[in-house]
Amino acid sequence: MQSEVFPYSTTGQTPLWWIAEPLDPAIRTQIAAFNRIGLQMQREALGELNDPAAESGGLPPAITELCETWRALDDAALSRLSAMPYLLFEMGFQELRPEVPARPSPATIADARREFARSLLNYAWYLARANPLGAAVGLGMPAASAAALRELSFSDQEMYVPRIAACLSLRWADRPTVWRGMLAAATSGNDRALQLERVSGLRRLAGELLPVSSQRVLRTRTAATTGRQETRSDQPLW
Repeated sequence: MQSEVFPYSTTGQTPLWWIAEPLDPAIRTQIAAFNRIGLQMQREALGELNDPAAESGGLPPAITELCETWRALDDAALSRLSAMPYLLFEMGFQELRPEVPARPSPATIADARREFARSLLNYAWYLARANPLGAAVGLGMPAASAAALRELSFSDQEMYVPRIAACLSLRWADRPTVWRGMLAAATSGNDRALQLERVSGLRRLAGELLPVSSQRVLRTRTAATTGRQETRSDQPLW
């Protein structure tokens, strides 16, 4: 049996990607590399501000409320944070769907940001074709966006690069409590804390991508994995 978004296994209707190691190691390695590039760019940009609260320029709460924590990240902590098994940035996948009208792109986009967007889009295009499940859990790519990407030729991607570059943002950027936990785990290097953050992140992605009818199964699996009791509620936890 299959859901409208992802194929399910035949035992207990568990999402196939909800496994202890849901991603191919090569995909995880590539995503970690993208995460590190994006996080380094963000840290450098933050370091150039004398007072992030006063000079935020539209920076989200996950940055402005935790700016000192971001600045204090050393290379080891940055590597641990980069190793989360999903892309830590939103790519604006909705821009790829044919029913979404084109929006004006900014007049200027930094070269580094444009190249980062181009690399991400190239990889997303490849993964949507070669491994749709990997694209879903690794990049947070909705099924409709994956379908739209598969319709593009490789050369067609270039027209979307400015739009993706303009949309690039930190994932869960308006939720500083989420990032407070991830940053604390990355800074401490505690394996248990890092594992809990990995699981929590997968749950949040599931809440965004999986059908509502499948979310309870995922909560049950998460409770078994983390040792936490499942909350008795029909409301999504993410």
